[in-house]
Amino acid sequence: MTMDTTTAAGWTLYLAPIGIIEFGEPGVIADANLYFRVLLGASLETMFGHSSGNGSAPAEQRNGSSVYWSDSSTIGSTPWGSLRVRVHPMLEDGSRPNKTWYACSDNLADDHPFWRRFYEACVHARIWREYASSYDKVLLSLDYYRSCVDRHIRALTAHGCMNVVDIGGGTGNVAIPVAEAGRIVTVVDPGRAMLDRLRSKISTEVAGRVRLFEQTAEDVCHCAPAKVDGVNILMALFDMADPLKAFQQAMQVLVPGGMIIVTEPCQAFSMANLLANIEADLRDHPDFARLKTDWQRVRAVNQSLDPQSRHGERVSAERAYELLTRAGFRDVTLTPSHYGECATVSAVKSSS
Repeated sequence: MTMDTTTAAGWTLYLAPIGIIEFGEPGVIADANLYFRVLLGASLETMFGHSSGNGSAPAEQRNGSSVYWSDSSTIGSTPWGSLRVRVHPMLEDGSRPNKTWYACSDNLADDHPFWRRFYEACVHARIWREYASSYDKVLLSLDYYRSCVDRHIRALTAHGCMNVVDIGGGTGNVAIPVAEAGRIVTVVDPGRAMLDRLRSKISTEVAGRVRLFEQTAEDVCHCAPAKVDGVNILMALFDMADPLKAFQQAMQVLVPGGMIIVTEPCQAFSMANLLANIEADLRDHPDFARLKTDWQRVRAVNQSLDPQSRHGERVSAERAYELLTRAGFRDVTLTPSHYGECATVSAVKSSS
């Protein structure tokens, strides 16, 4: 993969202010950078499918006696309306195209709202890259987090869920054990660095049962497989631009009889209280000296992600409970989590 975002060079390409597309097998898009993902939104998956989709590379064209590779087309269904997109290959030896192509749109003036959204996406990607480097080291050392993860895994497997969508699946702490239990798991997460960590943890035994989509959950309907009988959401809605839309789509893709389990901050959530409790536990941990630098990083990132600082409608644990109850879900439960600052809500979709 040219855009190996586990390297500094690959991360630079991923955040470049021009579209970069990589083709794998002939006619199949294998990867796209953040510019291209913000440009096309959910239509990227519609056009090319997932990483083993069936999109086509631009056709080879002839101009007189010379051969060149270039293409221009209008894409109608983007978050920015209809856009004219031009693609050009990166040439090897000045003549032959390799698997990497550049893409740009002439419709994006300097003051186009796309650029603000792209800048915000870059900032967000950097935050989660910082988080990803220490996420598992710290959180998997904490009893409350391991207990919450186990609660989600047990609920999904005990209910018999065989086709699970993991929204905001991050580094795969729920997805991988569920896949190891023989289930198919579709992970939807916009965080490239978190998904890089997940990929590094997937064994060959479960590789065929874990599908990854690098996109926002507000468009989960575009990538969810048929007959989803399990939905997992663990501390993901609080960081979304439109959490209500994402949650409504999660309820929609679930088949009757399927289970949804979600852990989110409570209405009275206090980041200061949560971080204080975590630090107290970590200071009692035998490896605190080794974890100290990672904890400082995790603490700083969490402070920047504080859901109480967000504007717009939130989907708290209590709100999730209310939405599921109003939608007619049955067996709705609420269990305190994260030192009482969050709660886990589970429910089963009714048949009628």
